[in-house]
Amino acid sequence: MTIADDDAREDFQDLGDLLRYLRRTYASRTGRSRAGMPKVTLTALSLIACLGEHGYPITSGAYSLLEQGKTLPRHPERFFGAICTCLDVPSTDKYWILLRYQYAYDLVARSVDAQFADKYVPRGSQALRIHAMSQPKE
Repeated sequence: MTIADDDAREDFQDLGDLLRYLRRTYASRTGRSRAGMPKVTLTALSLIACLGEHGYPITSGAYSLLEQGKTLPRHPERFFGAICTCLDVPSTDKYWILLRYQYAYDLVARSVDAQFADKYVPRGSQALRIHAMSQPKE
């Protein structure tokens, strides 16, 4: 599990904040950005096209609302499968875990309230610590 990444963020305001971060850091996280090479930028439109190619068609307006944190994906497991493929987030990566925990937090915060979610639904670095403790020792 790729959990220790000192320079990488772990705590996000909402799922939209995490999605923006993953899109904007795509080149550096995947090694596609090196000194002396052209800068690679993953646009939201490119990501939307990729999502469609991987079974999650979404309009630019709907994706914009996701990145703004104003809505959540309608079919989360299908969305996670597509977004993780498109953003190169393997199941061994901490962001794979963070996406799911952040979704759960946002869903509870919207369905119940933010105070309840803060108390009972881990996210960010807290979720990673809980996840690490639940893994078998090697």
